Amino acid sequence: MQSRTSLLVATLPFMLLWSELGAAQPAYPSRSIEVVIPFPPGGPTDTAPRILLEHLRPLLKATMVPSSKVGAGGAIGVEYVHRSTPDGHTILATSNPALSVKTAIDKKVPYKIADFAAIGMYATDVGIIAARRDLGIKTIDDLIARAKKNPDELSYASAGQGTVSHVSAELFKTAAGVKILHVPHRGSGPAVQAVLGGHVPLISAAFSSIAPLIESGDLVPLITTASQRLPGLPDVPTFAERGHAGATLNIWMGFFVPAQTPQPVVQVLATALAQVAIDPAVTATIARARMTPDYGDGTRARQLLEKEYAIVTELAQKVQLGE
Repeated sequence: MQSRTSLLVATLPFMLLWSELGAAQPAYPSRSIEVVIPFPPGGPTDTAPRILLEHLRPLLKATMVPSSKVGAGGAIGVEYVHRSTPDGHTILATSNPALSVKTAIDKKVPYKIADFAAIGMYATDVGIIAARRDLGIKTIDDLIARAKKNPDELSYASAGQGTVSHVSAELFKTAAGVKILHVPHRGSGPAVQAVLGGHVPLISAAFSSIAPLIESGDLVPLITTASQRLPGLPDVPTFAERGHAGATLNIWMGFFVPAQTPQPVVQVLATALAQVAIDPAVTATIARARMTPDYGDGTRARQLLEKEYAIVTELAQKVQLGE
């Protein structure tokens, strides 16, 4: 059981922040907090924030209600938060594609990265390219050699046009100088079924979505977008170590609020996330979900979004990424 002293130390930052907040405006939070998730249930962007919310609720002493608002590659949920009252009672829980990728390839979306204040990030789901077992491709060198020898033979499935799984594969193709046909699907589930059904030989996906199939041997992992080799895949190289560091684009999860949200409110949320994101119970649960605990403050999250936006914008000048 936590001692009174340790409990006081843990809650002191919030006592000070709430004191500062109270001097300037009404107490926060003053009602339930709507946490908008802009992607369908079951994927990493839906799973990860729910893990965090279980620990954020008691810390913020607030009811935090997940709200699924899906569609248009995440744009519907993002725009909902963009138009919400900027008081910290509507929070966007999203992965990076809805902000950095979407705004780079679709100039019609009614928001931009600067319209949001980043609370911080807390988990990463790396990308991976894998081959169907019966294809006979065992390594990334096998894939490159075969693609160069027979440029019209191979194709890969992704979770959809303009998704990270699509963009990552196109970045790899450009860096490696190979031609592999893109076959988009409506989500990772259909993409996996297409590969297992023998319709498409390769897949680009989030690691968490195909990890069980790699473990069962149905899919052969070839290369990942991780910063270093994954512990469970010590023989699988990364884009970076193969000289394709510029082709690295991961899926990562974070919390955001409208840019006009008062700074004291942003700080309360940021302090809470900083504490919860490194809690051993949280990191262990994220790891069990086949994601990597990866805390970063609002500054780091914003920098990543801007870097990704630049990468995708440059790629979009060479490859058709939008619908």
